[in-house]
Amino acid sequence: MQRFFVYTIGLLFLSLLCASCTGKRTGLPGTFAELKAANFDVDLVKERMKSELLRKDSAKLPYADTLFAFYQQRAFSPVWLDQLDAPGFKARVAALYDTLFTEGLLPEWYYRDTIFKCIDLGRTGNGDALYSRLAYVEILLSNALLHMEHDKLLGRLPPCSEYDKCELQRKDTLKVNFMAVLHSTEFLNRFAASSLQDTSYQRFKRYLANWLPDYRTDTNGRGVDIPTRKLKLNDTGAAVEVLAARLVALGMLPDSLARQAGRKYNAALVRVITRYQDEKGMTADGVIGPSTWKSLYASAYDKFKQIAVNMERIRWRVMPKTGPFVLVNIPEFRAWLYYPDSVSSMKVCVGKARPLDYESKLLKYRSSGKFADKPLDPQTPMIESAIYSVVLNPTWSVPANIVSREMLTSIRKNPSYLTRNGYRVYRGNTEISPYAVNWYRVQPGKIPYSIVQDPGEDNSLGLIKFLFPNKYSVYMHDTPMKSKFSLNNRAVSHGCVRLEDPMRFARFLLQWQSRPTPTYDDVRIWMGYPPLDSLRLVRWNKVQNKDSLRRKQTQYIYLPRRIPVFFVYQTAKVDGLGAYKALYDVYGLDAALWELLDVGRAPETDGRVPGPPGKPVSAISDAS
Repeated sequence: MQRFFVYTIGLLFLSLLCASCTGKRTGLPGTFAELKAANFDVDLVKERMKSELLRKDSAKLPYADTLFAFYQQRAFSPVWLDQLDAPGFKARVAALYDTLFTEGLLPEWYYRDTIFKCIDLGRTGNGDALYSRLAYVEILLSNALLHMEHDKLLGRLPPCSEYDKCELQRKDTLKVNFMAVLHSTEFLNRFAASSLQDTSYQRFKRYLANWLPDYRTDTNGRGVDIPTRKLKLNDTGAAVEVLAARLVALGMLPDSLARQAGRKYNAALVRVITRYQDEKGMTADGVIGPSTWKSLYASAYDKFKQIAVNMERIRWRVMPKTGPFVLVNIPEFRAWLYYPDSVSSMKVCVGKARPLDYESKLLKYRSSGKFADKPLDPQTPMIESAIYSVVLNPTWSVPANIVSREMLTSIRKNPSYLTRNGYRVYRGNTEISPYAVNWYRVQPGKIPYSIVQDPGEDNSLGLIKFLFPNKYSVYMHDTPMKSKFSLNNRAVSHGCVRLEDPMRFARFLLQWQSRPTPTYDDVRIWMGYPPLDSLRLVRWNKVQNKDSLRRKQTQYIYLPRRIPVFFVYQTAKVDGLGAYKALYDVYGLDAALWELLDVGRAPETDGRVPGPPGKPVSAISDAS
C-alpha cells in the first residue's frame, strides 16, 4: 500500500533543513507582510512545492497526487504560509493533534514533531534553505491533515488487514470530501465536524474523551513482569501472593481475604477470578492461564490499543443507518437483531480458534502438500452480506474435511455408523449403499463420495438454517446441541454460527417480507408449532391430526427483501450509559492489528478485500 509508505528521505532532508536553522532571524523579517516588503519571492516557494509533489522516488508523499491536483487548482498558492506565526496557529494545530486520541489514533503517526519544529522556526533563515523549508512544511501539514481525515473516516489500513478470513464491502470514497479540511483558519472545526457517525464509534469517542485524564496519569501495569505460572484450585506458591496483591490493587479483593489466602489459591480467590472471567467473556473455570494473567495486568496503554483496533474495525464497516439488520459479534458470542426502533439479542456459537501451531503447520503443508499436515481452520470469518433464504428441515452436506478428520475412522469400523445417524452416501448424483464401499481404500483428503445427512431432529443443522452469499460457505442455523449455549466460551463450531433461538430469528426475518412470502405463523405450523395468530390458532386446534400439517421435507423460503447481516470482530464495547467492557480476544487478532496500525502498513498479501468498490449492502437491502 504505497500511500502508507512514510517518505523517509524527505523527512530526513526536512529535519536537516530545520536543524540547520538556529532559530535566529538571519536576513529576513518574520511576518509575511515584512517578507514581501523585503523582496521575499513567494513564487520560489511555489516552485519548490510543485517540484516536491512531482517527485518519483521513494520519498514521494502518500497523498502527493491528491495534493498536486489540489494545489494546481489554486496555482500552487500556499494555504499555511500566512498562518505559520499567526497568533494561536500552533495552539490550533496542537488541539488538532490532541483530538486524534479520541479517534483512536496517535499523533506521532502524522509527523507531529517535525511539523511543530518547523512552525517554531517560522520564516527564519534565508535563501534556498528558507524557500525549501517553507515548501516542505506547507506540503507536510496538508499531507498530515489529509492523512488524518482519511484514516479517521475510512481506516488507517485496508479492511481485513489482520485477518485473512474476511469479506467486506469497500466504502465509497467518492462520497468523502477530504479536501474540505485544508482550510487555513477553519481546519480544526472542519476536522471535528467530519467524525464518523456510527453509534458504536461515537460511544468510543466519548469514552476516550472522558478517560483521557486517567490515561495520562495511569501507569497501572506498565513495566511489570506478568506472571506465567498456571494456577488452579488449591495450588500454592509465591504466584498466589502476587495474584492476591494484584486483585487488591484492582479493587476486586479485600485485604482481609488476601491475607487469609496467603500462598494458597483457595475457593475465595477462585470465585473472584471466575466472576472476572465471566465478565470478560473468557472460559469461566477459575483457572488462571496466560490470557487471564495478561488481562489482569493490562495497562492504560494496553486498554487504549484495544479501543484503537476496535475503532479501526468500525471504520471499515458499511452499516445501515437503521434496522432491520443482523450483527453477529464473534468475540461476544452473540447475535444482535436491529429493528427500526429497538434492539434484541441472543447467544450464538461460533467457530473454534485456530490451533496454536497453525502458522507452522500451514508452512509445512504448503511444502509437503500432504493432507495430514494441513491445519484446521474453523474460525468464523468477518462478513458483510444479506440473508436471502430460510431453509426448513435442511439436509447437511458434510464437508469433506469433516468426513476425513472426524467420521472416517468410525465409518471404517462399521458403515452402519452412517445409517444409524441418518447419513446417505452419493457417487455423483446416485445414492449408493455405505456397505458397498471399501472405506479402508478411501484416503483422508481424497473423499470421492458425498455424504448427506437427512433432515430431522438429529440433523446437525437442526430444523432450520439461514443462507446468505459468501465465499466461505458459512451460514446460520439451529442445532440439536443446545447444551453448548451454557458455555462462556462458545467458540465450538466448524465456522458456521449456531443460534440459541432460531425460531425468533426466523420471525425477525419474515416480518419484513411482503406477501405471498410465507409468514412466521406458516413456518410455525409447518414445523409442528401452534400459530400465534388467535384466529389461526382456533383453526389449528380443530385439526385432529396436527402432524398432517407438518412439512417434513426440505423447503426453501426465498426472501424478497434481503436482510443485511454482518459478522464483526469487536473485542471491546461501550454501552449507552458509557460503561466500558473488554471481551475475550478469542482468535487473538488484536495484537496483530495493532502492530499493523502502529507501522501504518498492511501485510504484503493479495486480495484481502474481494469484490470491486460499489454500493454497500445496506444500500441494496431491499433488492430481490
